[in-house]
Amino acid sequence: MEYLKELRMKIEEYLAPIVRFEGYELIELDLRNQGKKLLLRILLDRPGGITMGECVDMNRKLSKVLDKSDFIHHSYILEVSSPGADRHLKEEKELRCVVGRDLIINLKDGRKIKGNLLGIKEGKLILSCEKAIKEIFISELEYATQQINLPKE
Repeated sequence: MEYLKELRMKIEEYLAPIVRFEGYELIELDLRNQGKKLLLRILLDRPGGITMGECVDMNRKLSKVLDKSDFIHHSYILEVSSPGADRHLKEEKELRCVVGRDLIINLKDGRKIKGNLLGIKEGKLILSCEKAIKEIFISELEYATQQINLPKE
């Protein structure tokens, strides 16, 4: 297990600058055994979201980069995908990808706030709520979720 943890950290350090150069944020990297192979799952996002086609493109690029590197000495399966709209957002890098979207903010003290994320400044979320602009420290955040507004039929 320690081997996988160290390998995961090496791969993440190696790929993060490449992912950023391509215009994406590396949200999560998971590495585990799957039978006789390794399964490497990478979640990418960017402001405005990431499309299926972009995931396929990044899968090809990252696969080539990894094959040329000397990190993975086993057969592996690479999966690149979007983290999904319903995930819990906890880190600033995740929140930056959803600026302009409606969120439900769950605070550590149990309160919930709904609003549109206008931006992030100096460790604070800037939200447009019903009647006011609110600033909330990211450190007060338990997690946020995107409010999915489905079109009415």
